[in-house]
Amino acid sequence: MAGTASISTRDGLVAMLGVLDRMDPDRTGLSAEERLQCVRLARRLTDRTTALAAVLVAEADAAKASEQSTGTAMTSWLALDGKASKREAAGALKQGRALLAHPAVAQAVVAGGVGGGPGRAITTVLDGLAPQLDDAQQQTAEHVMVDLAKHLDPDGLAQAAPQVLAKVAPVAADDLLEAKLQREAEQAHRERALRFYEVGGSIRFD
Repeated sequence: MAGTASISTRDGLVAMLGVLDRMDPDRTGLSAEERLQCVRLARRLTDRTTALAAVLVAEADAAKASEQSTGTAMTSWLALDGKASKREAAGALKQGRALLAHPAVAQAVVAGGVGGGPGRAITTVLDGLAPQLDDAQQQTAEHVMVDLAKHLDPDGLAQAAPQVLAKVAPVAADDLLEAKLQREAEQAHRERALRFYEVGGSIRFD
Protein backbone atom coordinates (compact mmCIF):
# COMPACT_ATOMS: atom_id res chain seq x y z
CA MET A 1 0.00 0.00 0.00
CA ALA A 2 1.35 3.44 -0.92
CA GLY A 3 2.85 5.36 1.96
CA THR A 4 3.39 2.26 4.12
CA ALA A 5 6.81 2.29 5.78
CA SER A 6 9.12 -0.46 4.57
CA ILE A 7 10.73 -2.95 6.94
CA SER A 8 13.97 -4.84 6.70
CA THR A 9 14.15 -8.14 4.84
CA ARG A 10 14.90 -10.01 8.04
CA ASP A 11 12.01 -8.44 9.94
CA GLY A 12 9.66 -9.10 7.05
CA LEU A 13 10.60 -12.77 6.90
CA VAL A 14 10.21 -13.13 10.66
CA ALA A 15 6.78 -11.50 10.44
CA MET A 16 5.67 -13.86 7.64
CA LEU A 17 6.76 -16.89 9.64
CA GLY A 18 4.86 -15.51 12.62
CA VAL A 19 1.69 -15.22 10.54
CA LEU A 20 2.07 -18.80 9.35
CA ASP A 21 2.49 -19.96 12.94
CA ARG A 22 -0.83 -18.30 13.87
CA MET A 23 -2.78 -19.61 10.89
CA ASP A 24 -5.80 -21.73 11.82
CA PRO A 25 -5.30 -25.23 10.37
CA ASP A 26 -9.05 -25.97 10.43
CA ARG A 27 -10.39 -25.29 6.92
CA THR A 28 -13.48 -27.48 7.06
CA GLY A 29 -15.85 -24.50 6.81
CA LEU A 30 -14.37 -23.04 3.63
CA SER A 31 -16.54 -22.81 0.53
CA ALA A 32 -15.31 -24.07 -2.83
CA GLU A 33 -14.51 -20.53 -3.95
CA GLU A 34 -12.64 -19.78 -0.72
CA ARG A 35 -10.56 -22.94 -1.18
CA LEU A 36 -9.58 -21.86 -4.69
CA GLN A 37 -8.72 -18.39 -3.41
CA CYS A 38 -6.47 -19.97 -0.78
CA VAL A 39 -4.77 -22.09 -3.43
CA ARG A 40 -4.26 -19.03 -5.62
CA LEU A 41 -2.84 -16.96 -2.78
CA ALA A 42 -0.58 -19.75 -1.53
CA ARG A 43 0.85 -20.29 -5.01
CA ARG A 44 1.52 -16.55 -5.40
CA LEU A 45 3.22 -16.52 -2.01
CA THR A 46 5.30 -19.56 -2.95
CA ASP A 47 6.46 -17.94 -6.19
CA ARG A 48 7.49 -14.74 -4.46
CA THR A 49 9.18 -16.30 -1.44
CA THR A 50 10.97 -18.89 -3.58
CA ALA A 51 12.35 -16.13 -5.79
CA LEU A 52 13.33 -14.05 -2.77
CA ALA A 53 15.07 -17.04 -1.16
CA ALA A 54 16.98 -17.72 -4.38
CA VAL A 55 18.12 -14.10 -4.65
CA LEU A 56 19.16 -14.07 -0.99
CA VAL A 57 21.15 -17.27 -1.50
CA ALA A 58 22.96 -15.77 -4.50
CA GLU A 59 23.62 -12.51 -2.69
CA ALA A 60 25.00 -14.37 0.33
CA ASP A 61 27.17 -16.49 -1.96
CA ALA A 62 28.50 -13.41 -3.78
CA ALA A 63 29.34 -11.83 -0.41
CA LYS A 64 30.96 -15.13 0.71
CA ALA A 65 28.80 -14.97 3.83
CA SER A 66 28.89 -18.69 4.58
CA GLU A 67 32.67 -18.84 4.14
CA GLN A 68 33.19 -15.89 6.47
CA SER A 69 30.73 -17.16 9.07
CA THR A 70 31.21 -20.94 9.01
CA GLY A 71 34.15 -21.62 6.70
CA THR A 72 32.00 -23.60 4.25
CA ALA A 73 30.77 -23.02 0.71
CA MET A 74 27.20 -21.81 0.26
CA THR A 75 25.91 -25.12 -1.10
CA SER A 76 27.46 -26.99 1.85
CA TRP A 77 25.93 -24.51 4.29
CA LEU A 78 22.51 -24.95 2.69
CA ALA A 79 22.82 -28.72 2.97
CA LEU A 80 23.79 -28.54 6.64
CA ASP A 81 21.69 -25.63 7.91
CA GLY A 82 18.70 -25.89 5.58
CA LYS A 83 18.64 -29.69 5.42
CA ALA A 84 18.77 -29.47 1.61
CA SER A 85 20.21 -32.17 -0.63
CA LYS A 86 23.29 -31.29 -2.66
CA ARG A 87 21.12 -31.14 -5.78
CA GLU A 88 18.58 -28.85 -4.11
CA ALA A 89 21.33 -26.58 -2.78
CA ALA A 90 23.01 -26.35 -6.19
CA GLY A 91 19.63 -25.70 -7.84
CA ALA A 92 18.78 -22.89 -5.41
CA LEU A 93 22.15 -21.25 -6.01
CA LYS A 94 21.82 -21.60 -9.77
CA GLN A 95 18.32 -20.08 -9.75
CA GLY A 96 19.49 -17.24 -7.53
CA ARG A 97 22.45 -16.42 -9.74
CA ALA A 98 20.20 -16.40 -12.80
CA LEU A 99 17.85 -13.92 -11.15
CA LEU A 100 20.68 -11.83 -9.73
CA ALA A 101 22.11 -11.49 -13.23
CA HIS A 102 18.81 -9.96 -14.39
CA PRO A 103 17.70 -7.43 -11.74
CA ALA A 104 14.53 -6.31 -13.53
CA VAL A 105 13.35 -9.92 -13.74
CA ALA A 106 14.25 -10.63 -10.11
CA GLN A 107 12.34 -7.55 -8.99
CA ALA A 108 9.29 -8.54 -11.04
CA VAL A 109 9.20 -12.10 -9.68
CA VAL A 110 9.76 -11.10 -6.05
CA ALA A 111 7.11 -8.37 -6.40
CA GLY A 112 4.62 -10.87 -7.82
CA GLY A 113 4.30 -9.32 -11.26
CA VAL A 114 5.86 -12.38 -12.89
CA GLY A 115 5.36 -15.97 -11.74
CA GLY A 116 8.15 -18.39 -10.92
CA GLY A 117 7.74 -20.47 -14.09
CA PRO A 118 7.72 -17.46 -16.41
CA GLY A 119 10.68 -16.03 -14.50
CA ARG A 120 12.75 -19.14 -15.15
CA ALA A 121 11.80 -19.10 -18.84
CA ILE A 122 12.79 -15.44 -19.10
CA THR A 123 16.22 -15.89 -17.53
CA THR A 124 16.92 -18.86 -19.81
CA VAL A 125 16.14 -16.81 -22.92
CA LEU A 126 18.11 -13.81 -21.67
CA ASP A 127 21.15 -15.96 -20.88
CA GLY A 128 20.99 -17.35 -24.40
CA LEU A 129 20.87 -13.86 -25.91
CA ALA A 130 23.51 -12.29 -23.64
CA PRO A 131 26.58 -13.09 -25.80
CA GLN A 132 25.07 -11.12 -28.71
CA LEU A 133 23.86 -8.02 -26.86
CA ASP A 134 25.69 -5.14 -25.20
CA ASP A 135 24.86 -4.08 -21.64
CA ALA A 136 22.23 -1.53 -22.66
CA GLN A 137 20.52 -4.02 -24.99
CA GLN A 138 20.52 -6.68 -22.26
CA GLN A 139 18.79 -4.28 -19.87
CA THR A 140 16.21 -3.44 -22.51
CA ALA A 141 15.70 -7.14 -23.23
CA GLU A 142 14.91 -7.75 -19.55
CA HIS A 143 12.13 -5.17 -19.59
CA VAL A 144 10.80 -6.45 -22.92
CA MET A 145 10.52 -9.98 -21.57
CA VAL A 146 8.91 -8.87 -18.31
CA ASP A 147 6.33 -7.04 -20.43
CA LEU A 148 5.80 -10.12 -22.62
CA ALA A 149 5.13 -12.16 -19.47
CA LYS A 150 1.86 -10.25 -19.07
CA HIS A 151 0.33 -12.22 -21.94
CA LEU A 152 2.62 -15.21 -22.61
CA ASP A 153 2.90 -18.43 -20.61
CA PRO A 154 6.31 -20.07 -19.89
CA ASP A 155 6.22 -22.01 -23.17
CA GLY A 156 5.54 -18.84 -25.12
CA LEU A 157 8.28 -16.97 -23.29
CA ALA A 158 10.76 -19.75 -24.01
CA GLN A 159 10.19 -19.11 -27.73
CA ALA A 160 10.28 -15.31 -27.47
CA ALA A 161 13.89 -14.68 -28.52
CA PRO A 162 12.89 -13.46 -32.03
CA GLN A 163 10.42 -10.96 -30.55
CA VAL A 164 13.03 -9.67 -28.11
CA LEU A 165 15.69 -9.28 -30.79
CA ALA A 166 13.21 -7.49 -33.05
CA LYS A 167 12.76 -4.86 -30.33
CA VAL A 168 16.29 -4.46 -28.96
CA ALA A 169 18.27 -4.91 -32.21
CA PRO A 170 15.81 -4.58 -35.11
CA VAL A 171 18.44 -4.01 -37.81
CA ALA A 172 20.50 -7.09 -36.96
CA ALA A 173 17.74 -9.26 -35.48
CA ASP A 174 17.82 -11.95 -38.18
CA ASP A 175 21.60 -12.29 -38.09
CA LEU A 176 21.66 -12.38 -34.31
CA LEU A 177 18.95 -15.04 -34.19
CA GLU A 178 20.81 -17.18 -36.72
CA ALA A 179 24.00 -16.86 -34.69
CA LYS A 180 22.13 -17.83 -31.52
CA LEU A 181 20.63 -20.92 -33.14
CA GLN A 182 24.02 -21.92 -34.55
CA ARG A 183 25.64 -21.56 -31.13
CA GLU A 184 22.91 -23.67 -29.51
CA ALA A 185 23.28 -26.36 -32.18
CA GLU A 186 27.03 -26.50 -31.63
CA GLN A 187 26.52 -26.70 -27.86
CA ALA A 188 24.02 -29.53 -28.28
CA HIS A 189 26.49 -31.36 -30.53
CA ARG A 190 29.25 -31.07 -27.92
CA GLU A 191 26.97 -32.39 -25.19
CA ARG A 192 25.79 -35.47 -27.07
CA ALA A 193 25.98 -38.64 -25.01
CA LEU A 194 24.59 -42.16 -24.85
CA ARG A 195 23.95 -43.71 -21.47
CA PHE A 196 22.34 -46.95 -20.42
CA TYR A 197 21.64 -48.26 -16.94
CA GLU A 198 19.61 -50.90 -15.15
CA VAL A 199 16.23 -50.07 -13.63
CA GLY A 200 14.83 -53.08 -11.84
CA GLY A 201 14.90 -55.85 -14.41
CA SER A 202 15.09 -53.48 -17.37
CA ILE A 203 17.81 -51.51 -19.12
CA ARG A 204 17.07 -47.88 -19.87
CA PHE A 205 18.80 -45.91 -22.61
CA ASP A 206 19.27 -42.14 -22.46
